Amino acid sequence: MFVLDLLKPILTSETTSNNLISNHTDVSQDSQNIVELSSGDETSSTKVNSDNVRNVNNQQTRINENPQLYQNSSYDDNDLRRDLSQYRFGDDNNNDQRNITNGTVSIQEEIRSNNISENEIVDNNNNNNNHKRDEWSGRFDFFFSTLGYAVGLGAVLRFPYLCYRNGGGVFLIPYIIFLFFLGIPLFYLEVNLGQFTSQGATHCWKMAPIFKGLGISMSIMSFFFTIYYTMLVGYSVLYFILSFRKELQWATCGSWANCVSNFSSLTTQSNYENTYKYPNDRFLYTFLGQNATETSSSNITNGTQYRKPVLPSDDYFNNYILNKSEGIDFISTIDWRLVLCLLGTWILIYICLCGGVKISGKIVYFTSVFPYVILLILGIRGWMLPGMSNGIYFYMKPDVSRLRETRVWNDAANQIFFILSVTYGGLITLSSYNKFNQSTLGNTLLVSVANVITSIFAGFVMFAYLGYLAHITGQNITDVVSEGPGLAFIVYPYAVTTLPVAPLWSILFFFMLILLGLDSVFASIETVVVTITDQIQILRRYNALVTFIVCTVMFGLGLLLCTNAGFYWLTLLDNFTGSYAAFIIGLLECICIAYVY
Repeated sequence: MFVLDLLKPILTSETTSNNLISNHTDVSQDSQNIVELSSGDETSSTKVNSDNVRNVNNQQTRINENPQLYQNSSYDDNDLRRDLSQYRFGDDNNNDQRNITNGTVSIQEEIRSNNISENEIVDNNNNNNNHKRDEWSGRFDFFFSTLGYAVGLGAVLRFPYLCYRNGGGVFLIPYIIFLFFLGIPLFYLEVNLGQFTSQGATHCWKMAPIFKGLGISMSIMSFFFTIYYTMLVGYSVLYFILSFRKELQWATCGSWANCVSNFSSLTTQSNYENTYKYPNDRFLYTFLGQNATETSSSNITNGTQYRKPVLPSDDYFNNYILNKSEGIDFISTIDWRLVLCLLGTWILIYICLCGGVKISGKIVYFTSVFPYVILLILGIRGWMLPGMSNGIYFYMKPDVSRLRETRVWNDAANQIFFILSVTYGGLITLSSYNKFNQSTLGNTLLVSVANVITSIFAGFVMFAYLGYLAHITGQNITDVVSEGPGLAFIVYPYAVTTLPVAPLWSILFFFMLILLGLDSVFASIETVVVTITDQIQILRRYNALVTFIVCTVMFGLGLLLCTNAGFYWLTLLDNFTGSYAAFIIGLLECICIAYVY
């Protein structure tokens, strides 16, 4: 800490950048091993442990022999600050000493017990210079990257259902409270942590090595999050391709399904009176006559058991796309269609990431903005449909009594962690590519507020279509509301089949889901890749190869989700990736920064 105080005149001087490149002066070692630190007229000193460095005269000799290693005409204030931040936190050689003579920074490598030669030291310095960390090439790259990372599928699919389930508009009270007192502070903390250290989610914790496990936990969470999240994108890719038809397959029970009866002929609430719930809470059955075409008390016999009529899109997703087995441990087949869609998703991801942040930082301009355009178009169309007002009413209908329930507050806090993507390591990774002195407060507030507005707006759009679906089927809104994948692949797809030019609305919707999913996946994969390249810095020159290996491994593990039991595994990963682990990481993160460091 005192080293930075000693260097304060250097950091604050207006003429520092002009004095950084200068001739080295002779350095001799005195009895106390004093390293002189000077800039202009300001001079300070600090004592160095003589066990960790060679004779300073030898260091001066190496400087004279290899001046190009220690003098860089492009060295500026930002490089100096970055070096100081590395000094503060330490790098791979924890005992590195930095000598500053006449404003010029040089690095004395730690001489380990295995007697590393001076030539090896010079080679290491060459490697460090050749594998400098990338930086964003554009002014708004970081903003759009964090916006796309935070505003994902959870904002469009998960938040509207949670709001409906937890008291409608009342849910916004705990949500806003946790946003300002939990979400935004943690978001701001992680962004500044990554920017100050210029390290990924794992190596930034060198300021308190005992907490390095936090970074490892973040990387693990991002790893498993990416595996199941890309499968959701794969589902969207498959539906997107299938939407290029004159008639959508899930509009009616066609040759692809073994439907007992068409839902469109059973649209009144009375059709559901004589039913009972099956023990697994997934299917409803009704007793119908062998040749019955309608559900009524006159034709209920002790004949064949039939499944309660459901939306054709429900049958299509669960029985045709997923071919769901009886349970998570019943794995018998793998669906080649899902494998190809998952493979295509990973190929697209690799193409976007293989060029580093200078390329992906430009791609996110499109992937983070265009979903808003599609969402607005879908919203305008949905608000013109009959029954939409009932859907919006159920979405925002306030129930103040729900505030007494613990689950409401737990869901609000959990959604804040998930929707802002804090404690997953992605924010630290993305901000590590910032310039050292870049302002982050504005980006933090803009991304956080935009996330909330997007979530609320998406709720109005989704529930407009749910109200319309309830209207055309004669059901209550509570009977058609579904969460997460059910909303994306069952309810909404069927609603658009009743609209004119149905394939167009289906294409727009699933294209929006693909873009939202890719944005979130980009940062998560980058988190894993940076964890590896920060640990083995020479791999930074092979960033494309490391990215390819990471994508290949994740694709291989994702094949499990392409089996007939894959959706059970996806649900398992979704439920246990994050949640309480995110709370614990966030708490320890605050303790580390506030009380340990």
